[in-house]
Amino acid sequence: MNHSPRETPAKQGSGAQNPGGMSGQASAKPATECEEPWLKKVRFGEGIDAELFDTTAQGIAGVIFQEFEESKKKLNRPTQIRRFYDEICMWSERVGDNKEGKEAKEAFDKYLPFIRMLNAKAAYAEGRKLVGRKFVALIRCVLSEVNSVKSLQHFKLFMEAFMGFYKQKDPQD
Repeated sequence: MNHSPRETPAKQGSGAQNPGGMSGQASAKPATECEEPWLKKVRFGEGIDAELFDTTAQGIAGVIFQEFEESKKKLNRPTQIRRFYDEICMWSERVGDNKEGKEAKEAFDKYLPFIRMLNAKAAYAEGRKLVGRKFVALIRCVLSEVNSVKSLQHFKLFMEAFMGFYKQKDPQD
């Protein structure tokens, strides 16, 4: 059964494990990492929240920056996170920020598998101890919202706002 990170199956088999890898333990944690309070407000598409590119992005930057500080500035370095943002910008440009209609939809459909590959790249970076678990959750959850040209544009703008607030917290790097 294939579910996006925001979907929760109605029933899981008895052998299923939660995303944290701890099976058989009751917990007060949300059903998925995308239901964490710091990620819940990130929704793209029609009718986006007025605070998405402001206080929401600022709050998430604070969560990711806290992980940076807790790792003694080893995880989530601004230069590493900037690489993800640069790739998001590249895909947005390839899809065509200014294209409309059928041409934009065809480009989006063509590139969506490669855009979603950012999840694998984030997991790889976590394995190399370049980014933390919360940054990987951010990418996974925010990327799960990308399902159209417009939502890709919102993803790019959200990450731009996030990057601005993140840089404000550590202007040295």
